[in-house]
Amino acid sequence: MVKIPSNLNSFLIGIIISDGFLKKTNSGNIILIFKQSIKNFDFLFFCFLKLAHFCQGPNATQIRCYSFKW
Repeated sequence: MVKIPSNLNSFLIGIIISDGFLKKTNSGNIILIFKQSIKNFDFLFFCFLKLAHFCQGPNATQIRCYSFKW
C-alpha cells in the first residue's frame, strides 16, 4: 500500500472531481485514471510529475493519444 502525503490530498481530490476517477482492478488494487486532451499536455505532465513517485510497477503509467477527424 502506498501512503499519499497530506499535502497532495486536495490535489488528488481536485483531479477526481474534475477529469479523473478511481477504478478497482481484478486483483483488488485501486487505480487512478486521469484523461486529458493533447492540448492540455502541459497540465497532464505537471500532474504526472507530482504523482510519478507513487506509481508502482512497469505498467503503472499509460499514455494514449487519439486523433479524431470530424
